[in-house]
Amino acid sequence: MTRELPDGGYLIEGMKFSMSGWWEIKLAIDGADGADRVSFTTVAAEPGANR
Repeated sequence: MTRELPDGGYLIEGMKFSMSGWWEIKLAIDGADGADRVSFTTVAAEPGANR
């Protein structure tokens, strides 16, 4: 996590995807209220691919 955003979200920067396709990102979170886990999916397109 790079920083907390004003609306309660978080910014994650610097992720590099080694290949195109479907990715599942899993994060472990440790905060003042305790620990939690989150996962979400995204699709990385081929470089130069039209969307």
